[in-house]
Amino acid sequence: MSDTFIGQEIDGYRILEELGRGGMGVVYKAEDIALARTVALKMIARDLASDASFERRFRSEARALARIDSPNITRIYALRRTDAGLFIVMEYIGGGTVSDKMDWGPIKWDDARPIVLEMISALEHAHGVGVVHRDIKPGNILLTDSGHVKVTDFGLAKLRTGDGTATVTQGIAGTLYYMSPEQVKGDRNLDGRSDLYALGMTVYEMLSGRLPFERGGSEFETMRTIVEKEYPPLSQFVPGLPPGVSEAVMKALVKDPNERYANAAAMRAAFDAIPSGSASARAPRREAPTIVEPEPYAPSPTPVASAPAPVAASRSRTTPLLIGGGTLVTLLVAVLAYWFWPSSGGVPLSIITDPPGAVVYFNDQRIGETPMLRESVEHGTGRLRVERIGYAPVDTSLSLAEGVPVSLRFPLAALASDQAMARMLEISSTPSAATVYINGRRVGQTPMTYQDTTGVPVAVRVERAGYRRWQRTGVQLQPDITVRLTADLQRAQAEDSPPPETTTDDDDPPPVDPPVQTPGVLALSVDPGGTVRVAGQQADGSGTFNLPPGSHRVQCESSQYGSYEATVRVRSGERTTATCHFRTRVNVQANPVWGSIWIDGNSTGETTPASLMLGPGTYQVEVRRDGYRVTPPTRSISITPSLEQQTVPLIFEMEEQ
Repeated sequence: MSDTFIGQEIDGYRILEELGRGGMGVVYKAEDIALARTVALKMIARDLASDASFERRFRSEARALARIDSPNITRIYALRRTDAGLFIVMEYIGGGTVSDKMDWGPIKWDDARPIVLEMISALEHAHGVGVVHRDIKPGNILLTDSGHVKVTDFGLAKLRTGDGTATVTQGIAGTLYYMSPEQVKGDRNLDGRSDLYALGMTVYEMLSGRLPFERGGSEFETMRTIVEKEYPPLSQFVPGLPPGVSEAVMKALVKDPNERYANAAAMRAAFDAIPSGSASARAPRREAPTIVEPEPYAPSPTPVASAPAPVAASRSRTTPLLIGGGTLVTLLVAVLAYWFWPSSGGVPLSIITDPPGAVVYFNDQRIGETPMLRESVEHGTGRLRVERIGYAPVDTSLSLAEGVPVSLRFPLAALASDQAMARMLEISSTPSAATVYINGRRVGQTPMTYQDTTGVPVAVRVERAGYRRWQRTGVQLQPDITVRLTADLQRAQAEDSPPPETTTDDDDPPPVDPPVQTPGVLALSVDPGGTVRVAGQQADGSGTFNLPPGSHRVQCESSQYGSYEATVRVRSGERTTATCHFRTRVNVQANPVWGSIWIDGNSTGETTPASLMLGPGTYQVEVRRDGYRVTPPTRSISITPSLEQQTVPLIFEMEEQ
């Protein structure tokens, strides 16, 4: 692999620098010229890329990864074969790896806990679509600048070549230490429990700064240790861990996969139930937990959800909880843990849902996923919201008394099929790490992805100290379409005060203009090119217009696609950026093999997976391949111009005839 690629442009990507090199090729930092964003570009070694069976398996793995929708897994943007070779384009993460973080020594449990939970969440999403990583280790777990997890290198650690031998990213000594016993023994039918073992080994090393065996031995001795010998408990090397940490880690490292966690969800529940802080701070509780019956909530326009089933509990330590089937063990853990957990000035809160996997917000702050057990939530009265894609959200008031634990159970009501489809909103900002509010509720920081199932237009607000507030109202999210918003934050003037940190449940109200109405600036452009007009002014391609505060009708014209009119709101003294997008990105995938893409009966010359830019109109999209049956045979899509860049995902299933 030659470094002469640096500085060159390959298929629309400008190579900036080398990030890493391994047995399968080189990873570069690159610029996507068309979208002006930084990406990671992995060039595959030519000797591997020329092997037809390797390329077939490599494409299959890339498509599988493209199906995973998780904020904790690096995204794949494209898979390309060019004159320069075969490469994949991935999300660029600049915060280093867990291995880099461990260079400074063992990681404290309080710091490791959120990383561990996000690693497990990543595997839960991957295993949910049938993808097994097979090379989990600290070097394959990236960290963003804000400390969030991005697991990478899915499917690349162990691929089968034409002669049936294994190829690995590095030599076996590079990954052997994290291989499960069944992987070391050559079991070809590995499942997700092998990943959970590797993750347990990673956590063991994160917390102790070492592995449970010596690294310096021969490969044979290491393999024998992994398969036959018992490991010393984590607590032997890390005294003072909160109760349950060592046990949870060692359960993942059991030799027999049938005795490990059954799946990632079970492992996540075990680690989520472990509190932060050291055991030395513990003190007994003095009051029994409170089992709360939440009020039903009916989001408009969905039907009213039925009230949750009653939950009964006795305040006697010897009387068991009476609770619905499937939830007894989880809630018993919550109640038993309560007796031994320390008083931290907050309120222990446990929440379970049927089904599990719902996101929990308290006072607009995300506090976990169900089943969850938080040792300390700030006492007082607030709003509790529980959300899960495909189910009606639960929204209720909750009063928490200091020192009195609360346990909740929510049977979630499934939405109708058309309502249950996820509506995706991707929000980024310049600069990043800005706070995002949806309908007045704080939902995270940029860059982030928001999922909605209500179908109700949303108000989006982005705030960062020292910058003017950015917002959009009436953003309509549609099923199977990802809407992308980019907030171009402008520096606040010296006399401006920073925006308040508001967390209201009401729809985001428009801010009140200052008494002195100064003109605003509208930066308007058209994609893929044309003419823009507003308030009697005209510009070719793009233009900047000084306009009075208020709503303005803009017109964009494209010689290729016609004209489009929309309304843009300009605020006093602020800069507003808007683009008329005539084209929509259509991502076409076929599983589990590739196929050729046809539109309106004509071949595009592209094979899946591919990203196509289509202008306004209605299209019939097909994927064809001789000898295969495709479901559905065709997909019909309608594309209209919009002020928001949209992406339409089309997925076809292929079955050999």
